[in-house]
Amino acid sequence: MAKKGFFRQSQLVSEKIGINNSSQCKKCKLNEKAKNPYIKPTGTGNIKILHIASSVGKTEDMKGIHLAGKEGSFYKRILNQFSIDLNECIRTSAYICSSAGKSPTKTQIKSCRYNLLKTIEEIKPHVIIPLGSDALTALIGHKFDTEVGGINKYRGFVIPDREFNAWICPVYSPGFVMLETMYDLKNDSNPDITKKLFTMDIEQAVKMLDVPVPQYEKEQDKIEILKHKKDIIKFMNHVLKGYSNQSYLTAFDYETTALKPQCEQQQIWTCSIALSTNYAAAFPMIDDSEFLDLFKKYLKNSRIKKIAANLAFENTWSQVKLGTKVKGWFFDTMLAQHYLDNRPKATSLEFQNYIYFGITPYDKFIKKFIKPKKSRGNTMNTIHEADLYELLLYNGMDSLTEFMLGIVHMEILGIDFYKYYDCITNQRPQQLAPQYFINK
Repeated sequence: MAKKGFFRQSQLVSEKIGINNSSQCKKCKLNEKAKNPYIKPTGTGNIKILHIASSVGKTEDMKGIHLAGKEGSFYKRILNQFSIDLNECIRTSAYICSSAGKSPTKTQIKSCRYNLLKTIEEIKPHVIIPLGSDALTALIGHKFDTEVGGINKYRGFVIPDREFNAWICPVYSPGFVMLETMYDLKNDSNPDITKKLFTMDIEQAVKMLDVPVPQYEKEQDKIEILKHKKDIIKFMNHVLKGYSNQSYLTAFDYETTALKPQCEQQQIWTCSIALSTNYAAAFPMIDDSEFLDLFKKYLKNSRIKKIAANLAFENTWSQVKLGTKVKGWFFDTMLAQHYLDNRPKATSLEFQNYIYFGITPYDKFIKKFIKPKKSRGNTMNTIHEADLYELLLYNGMDSLTEFMLGIVHMEILGIDFYKYYDCITNQRPQQLAPQYFINK
């Protein structure tokens, strides 16, 4: 087979992506009206938790200390329930000058990000707790091309962030919890729901102090790029031969010229198949009878168990364009996440890759070709213009992470998949996402 592919130098994104330099700091102009501008991080750092408040309030500005007001006092009481002294940790804010009670703008948060990331680099926390949406945006906003999304999308998740080598544990802001509790009391409803969620999330974050952050191997180094007919056919023969006498798990993923296959001109452009958590191959869908015969045998083999993210997509394209009904479907990661945590916009592969494995988006170089703006189901994209190597790497990452995500989901759900899973060549779910198994 061809040698494994790896990202070209131009494709590599620094682990320190998007960090602003210090010259950005004063562009927000908050320092001009603050009584105590540039408030330094507070605390001894004996406990390796970094708490990030969403803002510097009036009390904080007067005292020159983060989380010094009523919200800080409330937060301290919650932490004390779990034997955590806030003064023994480090605390800072999304922006370190007072905004006089106004919500910060995106520019202001972005301008102050340098200070936050510098603090993380210096103190090297094991756990990072962003308190609310602004704190979360300040912390991870540089990792994504689109909006991060509000705290409701992230709270309760425990993220093994690779850039910071720390657990990120987003929670509500203490001020929001206090306001919600007051609102519920006035309306004679249950005042404890928000506070209970907040307390549960803090407890979970504290537990992560004793859990090592996984040291992942780079997934892109586990992808084999196949461009030539002989290599692709050799791989498909290997796949079919391997499953002649027993059943195994695989994951497969298509990249296509549109979302829907019903128009005659639409095509399956590339495909990737993951055979383990440590190996996936990606290849173009060549117009060759020998290859197509082998590939259809793979699809129709019910002994070859298949994982996908939204399997309806691959299933429909296989039926319409290849005339083949896929057999052996075993697991759908999108449906599983709907069951496990049915929050809006929390079921995509991109989002799940980050919250489970700390993998940030890897579509930077091909997004414009495969995801045109304002496209409809049958709108043709420009996938044929994308660099084939970059496209295959992206495709391979999809199938590999679908495989990884599938086995973690199945372990959480108690689904017996080990009879199809080689624990020698694969990583165990507890190695990939230990945060979901600390209580087991």
